[in-house]
Amino acid sequence: MSASEGTLSGFIPPASLQRYLAERAAKEGVEGLRVTLRDGSADIEGRWRITVGDTVLGRLPFSATTELFPANGNEVHWRLQRATVAQMFPLPPNWLQERFKNLNPLLRFDLSPLRLNLHTVRVTPNGVSLLATFTLPPPQPSSS
Repeated sequence: MSASEGTLSGFIPPASLQRYLAERAAKEGVEGLRVTLRDGSADIEGRWRITVGDTVLGRLPFSATTELFPANGNEVHWRLQRATVAQMFPLPPNWLQERFKNLNPLLRFDLSPLRLNLHTVRVTPNGVSLLATFTLPPPQPSSS
């Protein structure tokens, strides 16, 4: 039997992306995350918890514009394009950028045994469209 290949497309509505990212970001210390999709980008707002050990020193309001893009074949990452931070705390210059990087990959698609190669991530106010090619390797003969 030979390998199969084809094209997959998908769509993520804004409400689903908002719920997913808010839950994911909360694990990284972001509270009140709001996502607004634009043509080609996503606007993100929230408050990052600043902690030392288990002590919360404060919450840092931020807003950012990010670009979503395919990475590593089966992942969607985001890249910070612009950010505004309320300077209530002395922070290293790339503090927010590093925090955003720590949230990558935003999405990972593991459809094993399909091998995905994500080509397009298109952001519009109506949602995120995805386009990928896939291959399905032939089954391995079982040894009895």
